[in-house]
Amino acid sequence: MGDNEQHGYLPAVNFGRSPRTERLLHPSAYVADVRLVRRSTAMEDAELGRLLEEKCHIRRTAAAARQRLPDKDHRSDIILARAAALPQYKQAVWVMFYVDHAAEVRTRPLISQALSEGKQVVVPYCHGNNLDTFLLADLSELQPGMLGILEPAEELRHLAERRVPPESLQVIFVPGVAFDRRGGRIGHGKGYYDRFLAGLPSRVLRLGLAFQCQVVAAVPMLPWDAPVDAVITEEAIYWAARQETRNGSGDGSAQRSDT
Repeated sequence: MGDNEQHGYLPAVNFGRSPRTERLLHPSAYVADVRLVRRSTAMEDAELGRLLEEKCHIRRTAAAARQRLPDKDHRSDIILARAAALPQYKQAVWVMFYVDHAAEVRTRPLISQALSEGKQVVVPYCHGNNLDTFLLADLSELQPGMLGILEPAEELRHLAERRVPPESLQVIFVPGVAFDRRGGRIGHGKGYYDRFLAGLPSRVLRLGLAFQCQVVAAVPMLPWDAPVDAVITEEAIYWAARQETRNGSGDGSAQRSDT
């Protein structure tokens, strides 16, 4: 049984979709939402099509806004400072970072800092349709991989001492194209992080990093979409209600912190 089937997904299921929805689900659109169509046919075809179209629109709009944004390095410094000041991050030993690419929030400065502080720094790499984890010792161990994204050198990946069980993680920084204030997330459409996050213990703190222009009013979440516990931008930290509840505080609504 494949990974998607173990999680209740099928690579593709046709349950009488309309031509319009088929176009949205075509690989030339965003393949993410095609591969992860669930067995259940409870969602109406028209509603599924509407949500997929809305996700595509938000993805395009947020990506364009991020691309146009000036001063990404300075804004990233502010975001990383907010992240580094969190008690949960300060106390964490095992931290997973995405390695920034193109217009994403820059993570490499905080990766370097975490290494110098003695944290166990973990980075992901693509293995088939999934993400695997790697214990990083130095940024020089990274090489361009899929889509030009920096990944661990292939000759190091097989080393047993570099493999990290995902359940060891305490904090994970999650990339995304768009987020909302309740932790809803839209990625690039391949589903790598949705599958990875779904397999983590609930105690692992999931922190989305984004520029404020990527935060939208509401992200349409489909059953297979994995949210984050908080979204950190250059303007605020938005804590999702589930994280506030987990900490025994909050009134069930998203919480904003400007510090």
